[in-house]
Amino acid sequence: MDVSDIDEHCISHLDHIIAYVSVSLLVQM
Repeated sequence: MDVSDIDEHCISHLDHIIAYVSVSLLVQM
């Protein structure tokens, strides 16, 4: 596994977290 592969995986994981948090905030409003 290359370091770039790990970086891309972390970034995609962050995107999922950000999207989840954004939706949660929108639902609470």
